Amino acid sequence: MGVKMKKINKLLSIALVLLFMLPLQYPVSANTEYSYGGDNDQEELSDMLFEEDPVDITASFTDPVFLGIVLDYIDKDVGPIYDTDVAGIESLYIDRSDISDLSGIEHFNSLLELDCSYNNLTSLDLSSNTSLLELKCDNNNIASLILNNNVSLALLSCSNNNLNSLNLTYNINLINLACGNDYLPDPGNNSFISLDLSENTELETLYCPESDLLSLNVTNNPKLRYLHCLGNEITSLDLAFNTALETLFCGSNLLTELDLSKNTFLHTLHCSDNELVSIDISGNLDLEYLDCTNNYMNDTDDVIGWKGSGLELGVSFIFYS
Repeated sequence: MGVKMKKINKLLSIALVLLFMLPLQYPVSANTEYSYGGDNDQEELSDMLFEEDPVDITASFTDPVFLGIVLDYIDKDVGPIYDTDVAGIESLYIDRSDISDLSGIEHFNSLLELDCSYNNLTSLDLSSNTSLLELKCDNNNIASLILNNNVSLALLSCSNNNLNSLNLTYNINLINLACGNDYLPDPGNNSFISLDLSENTELETLYCPESDLLSLNVTNNPKLRYLHCLGNEITSLDLAFNTALETLFCGSNLLTELDLSKNTFLHTLHCSDNELVSIDISGNLDLEYLDCTNNYMNDTDDVIGWKGSGLELGVSFIFYS
């Protein structure tokens, strides 16, 4: 039956419903009361009038690999794929699938988790997936990542891509962020110069090594517990507002000083290969591991407070409990 005939039949059905809901024209007196078309009937009629037909979205999936995966998710061998087929999907785990294009992802309105890491993506726009909580898209070739409408996003892992900028202004609920480059086996090409984290006040974990950072401002991230910014060109690091900090990897930068007086919960510190002439750990009573090798310190006396801390001296300027 053609689409036109289906619509005509639907209209005829609605007309019949309306006809049978009309009051019968019996003579009535002034004191007679009658009712018709109760609340439930009117609600059913409203649903019939405004119910939308499923939309065929098959053409949105331009990548044949992604198309095949979606068909598997909705238990179909072939199309068509309707918007209602994917509307309720909350999780997509499509890592290492050789996907080059995620066009069609905009129809997954209920998506909470997406893992599309280790694919061949060059861009990713998730502005239509407003419920998204977790995104893992690391180890692709992504140069453009759009997350402007993802206010609920709590976890973002986008390391080892080709990103030159990262707009996180709207991701005010972000807790875990990994956006750096790993060393082996296949280093990425993320290159940021700087990161704007001023709106990410809930951030607890930041992983941004080897990403060409010249500066890093974490003064608006008071909940930060883990910071890994190894292998950049950072010249100063203000940690005065990061009183919850427990782990700090800031080695292989250009730091000339490091004030840890407010970081009383710190238990792991790696600050080797900088330009530090001394470091004061007298207030870091929970410290269990310290590596400050390859700085400008003359001897262990330049590590102020270590002798009374319970730490033992290992090789060179490595201390441990």
